[in-house]
Amino acid sequence: MDKKLPSFWLAVVMVVCATVTGFPPPQGLPPASNDLLKQGIRLLSDGKFNQAVSVLNRSKQDSPLDPRPYFYSGMALAQAGKLSAAAVELKEAVRLKPGDPVYRIFLANIYSRLKQKTHALAALSILSGVGSLHPLAASWLNLLADVYFRLDQPDESLQVLKLLEQRDPENARTNYELGRVYAYKNEQDQAIQYYRKSIQESPINPTAYFELGNAYYQKSDLPSSKQAFLTAVQQDNGNPEFLLKLGDTCLAMRDSADAIKYLKQAEPSAASYPEIYYALGRAYQRQGDRENGDAYMKKFQEISAAESARKETVVSVDRLMIRGQDAYDGGKTEEARSLFEEAAKIDPHRWEAHGYLAEMYLASGDLERAYSHLVWMQKIYPQSVVGNYLMARYWVAKKDFRQAFPYALNARRTMPDNSELRNLLATIYSRLGQKDKAEFELKAASQLATESRTQDDADRLKTPKTEFTATPPPR
Repeated sequence: MDKKLPSFWLAVVMVVCATVTGFPPPQGLPPASNDLLKQGIRLLSDGKFNQAVSVLNRSKQDSPLDPRPYFYSGMALAQAGKLSAAAVELKEAVRLKPGDPVYRIFLANIYSRLKQKTHALAALSILSGVGSLHPLAASWLNLLADVYFRLDQPDESLQVLKLLEQRDPENARTNYELGRVYAYKNEQDQAIQYYRKSIQESPINPTAYFELGNAYYQKSDLPSSKQAFLTAVQQDNGNPEFLLKLGDTCLAMRDSADAIKYLKQAEPSAASYPEIYYALGRAYQRQGDRENGDAYMKKFQEISAAESARKETVVSVDRLMIRGQDAYDGGKTEEARSLFEEAAKIDPHRWEAHGYLAEMYLASGDLERAYSHLVWMQKIYPQSVVGNYLMARYWVAKKDFRQAFPYALNARRTMPDNSELRNLLATIYSRLGQKDKAEFELKAASQLATESRTQDDADRLKTPKTEFTATPPPR
């Protein structure tokens, strides 16, 4: 194999789009419109993600209890970078078909990318033992191994990769991933063995060469490390991370001239990799060039200070949100409101802070304060089901049903099986004089509530607050 390894995402999407019929609806439920489902998946495979979501939303309306439109919609949203919205869709697919490992793997993948480790591990909890993994296609096993790795579960990742190795011991991707896990476990000799096997199967393999260089560096074999990094740079010319590690290795070998040569090539990317400035500063100081050395060290300190301030803000707001959620869950409404207000003041783009505040102010009847936060929610994440639902509630409370209607309709397109939402839409239709549509929505709401109770799914009958706040939009 004489090419770079394809990404997990590409492999998974190709397999999913080729296996539409591989995910039948739950037994006894009407199938989603086959034409709409196929059209949505075709748009997904063509990279037309927003159009795919729109078509799949129509498919959901035809059959809200079929998990497939939710699953493919979640995949399209994930491909479009809308991870929080994707998590909402995938949670629904898992709720409708909790035993499907594919749905759970992809949901865990999204949770891991949102840094929600507890939710991700919970999604994977049913995958106990190798036996349950045997029926899965290689693409899903690859994704599962990668998800476990990102969740700091190296032993679970290794278990999945060993299953893949049994199937195809000469697979370049599998050997590379095995190398990564062994390197993480600080078993560098094993890591080197697998990286070399991956390179043997796929000679144009810059990432494997890069990780091979890191493994040699950990063993203090600097000449071998430098050679591996050189090959990585040659195969992926201009990669700043590769050039930085090559420069660092040259510095460790006391070759300042070569270090500067490679680090200068990486310098245009120093805003994203400030360590490049630090390494250049060290290299020039080693050469006795104090002026250049100090200048680069100053640049490094300035960028590092700005990044530290940004991280401190994120951590500060995270703490306020956790305290606010704990207070809210404990019934301490005023304390929670104060903490959420402080979080929104520090970071006005923190969507979930506005979400809590909007719902709290709506519940207390303080509509004007609720509206100020609803405007922020629409500005940050206009596609949000929660944002649209709460905005519809606001306009209903203001008795402006024409203003409420488009928000409620937008929310229903994404979550047509939420009985609270359908009841709200029934109220809006009724006040707009559309009695037939109001009766249709009431009937749908009643049926959905009955089905939810039958499935002993009490959480589904709560307001969207509890349904979605675990997955705020990406910042």
